[in-house]
Amino acid sequence: MLKSVHVNKEEVWSSAFLSTLAIGPDDPYPLEDKDYLELLLQEKETLIQLAEKGCTIRFIISPANRNHIRQAGIDYAVMRTERLLNFLKDNHPAHQYIDWSISELGIKNLYIIGHLSVFEGYKKGTHSGYGLTLRHTARQVINAHIEVYHSYFRDLAARTLVKWPPKTTKDLRERDLLRLATIQCLEESLRFLKDLS
Repeated sequence: MLKSVHVNKEEVWSSAFLSTLAIGPDDPYPLEDKDYLELLLQEKETLIQLAEKGCTIRFIISPANRNHIRQAGIDYAVMRTERLLNFLKDNHPAHQYIDWSISELGIKNLYIIGHLSVFEGYKKGTHSGYGLTLRHTARQVINAHIEVYHSYFRDLAARTLVKWPPKTTKDLRERDLLRLATIQCLEESLRFLKDLS
């Protein structure tokens, strides 16, 4: 998809805990999972490159809550939250094509990659990565997922802007407002994490 001349007409939808953009090379993955971490870092770079080429990326993210902390620990949640906050606050050109929304209840790990495939990951335990994966390539299945996620994203985006209203809205696009609201949400989440630690 990166090499497609129509990349600026494509969309990628992703739902996950904080998103792949919160991953870093110093993430505390066990030695046997380092290859998996390398793949996640490649995925992160590819998403940023897609956005830089004009592909719309829509993230539905869950901030850290008690469930995430039980699985991975507070320090890991703080690390990933701070990393994503740094990216959101940076004036990166990719922000021009990234939309954000917040799901406080938690969400499944899912990717809709243009009109190519839908990927879902399922946990089998508390280990890193997804022990089970499901990939769909049938056009009807992809379109059905896009339709569902479009409605879901719009609802969550509206809730995000209501719960974390940006302090200024003058001359800002909805995409910018969602980024500011997401920053507020993650700053609130970070305070919660630090109070617990």
